[in-house]
Amino acid sequence: MLLKGKVVLVTGGARGLGRADALALAEAGADVVIADILDAEKTVSDVRSIGRKSLAIKMDVTNMGEVKEGVEKIKKGFWLHRCPRKQCSDFGSSRPII
Repeated sequence: MLLKGKVVLVTGGARGLGRADALALAEAGADVVIADILDAEKTVSDVRSIGRKSLAIKMDVTNMGEVKEGVEKIKKGFWLHRCPRKQCSDFGSSRPII
């Protein structure tokens, strides 16, 4: 399990490629936080059925206030480990958010 003991944040994880990423990361051993404007509880349930921890956070990644609030929620329950992927949202800044 390549990512055992790591926590990853997947944006857009409620469906499509983000959901596929979340499940693949869980299969690789990561605990997965899913940030989406859509309901991500199905993905959370599927990640948990793999045996990994998971948390859904309602977040619009184009709203920096929501992003900062979401990161604070994650920090309370998980240790955030950055796991970049090829396709990601541009926040308009290259500065880290945490």
